[in-house]
Amino acid sequence: ILTNGEHPIFAVDRDGSCFYISVPSVPVHDTTGAGDAFRAGIVYGQIHQLSLRESVKLAVSAGALQVMRDASTTSPASIIETREFLDQT
Repeated sequence: ILTNGEHPIFAVDRDGSCFYISVPSVPVHDTTGAGDAFRAGIVYGQIHQLSLRESVKLAVSAGALQVMRDASTTSPASIIETREFLDQT
């Protein structure tokens, strides 16, 4: 899985298939914790037996929500908020 800011995510699945996941355009308030939120989305998805593609989509949503928040005063998004955001994008 390769990330590059606002550019699409590139991933290679276990079977060798490659895919890109678009990143939503969101207002950036604070990038602190965005990578951690992204990785948490991947881990959550894999623990819950989502496909890698679905895990990456969830991770992208978690990262996008994180950059819209002030990391010093706001808790990370819950899985419910993250899934709702994913459904809207």
